[in-house]
Amino acid sequence: MKPAVKNGLKVVLGIGLLALLLSAVEPRELLATLESADPLPLAGAFAAFVVMNLFEGWRTQIVFERYRLTFGMALRITLVGTFLGNFTPGMVGADLYKVYFLHRRERGFARPIALLFLLRVLGMICVFALAGLGLLAGHGWRTEPLTRSVLALGLGDRVRAVVEELKDAVRQVRAPQLGALVLLSAGVAVARALSLWWLVLAFTDGLLFWDMAVVVAFSTVANAVPITIGGLGLQEGAVAAGLVLYGAARPDAVAVSLLNRVFVWIISIPGAIAFVIATPFF
Repeated sequence: MKPAVKNGLKVVLGIGLLALLLSAVEPRELLATLESADPLPLAGAFAAFVVMNLFEGWRTQIVFERYRLTFGMALRITLVGTFLGNFTPGMVGADLYKVYFLHRRERGFARPIALLFLLRVLGMICVFALAGLGLLAGHGWRTEPLTRSVLALGLGDRVRAVVEELKDAVRQVRAPQLGALVLLSAGVAVARALSLWWLVLAFTDGLLFWDMAVVVAFSTVANAVPITIGGLGLQEGAVAAGLVLYGAARPDAVAVSLLNRVFVWIISIPGAIAFVIATPFF
């Protein structure tokens, strides 16, 4: 199947999933819910979302210390990656842009891929560690969590050589550098959960910050599945389903999931501008 056809199907699937989510509530009820939002928690939610992206830029600067990135450069490629991620399956676009950018500064793909992998792993560890605390301190799910299996793959000689190169790149990360990455990764996870919590508080109360930590972990997994463009439909469905499982009303859950997507689009605007300025079209 041609790439254009595959991407077209992913767009259609994302739109279909989003339409399915919207069909769960009456349009008038959803509109009334959005109009009743408390602006103060909304502002706090967006501020936390901005802080999360600043932390993400800081993480990028630290993990790619060897490439001599300034904080401004690291933040720019983070935001451009967020923008491009809106048009690629899952989180692929964001990572591919960073690898391309770093490859232009220093030839080679293995090192940036290894360091990006380290960044992703640390981020996931912190998200799920916070979610674990959420399961202990929060209200608790109304359903049993799903389990996942991991498939073991055989590696050929060439693949083993690449893996060794990746492992070597990760080993060169210094202890203070790793410590800073862990703290910033934890900051990203907390800011993400705070943003979602304040979004929820704009419409309803009764849900805890710890509950949102679990929902964030749920949506992180859904967003990583590369079956729709930019995670459209998947992330909204994961957020809304998680909130409903914690007792939120459907209109509130759908409204929160939609505004969460709007935040992603708004934060992508500087990245889009930077991408257009930096890309030679002629």
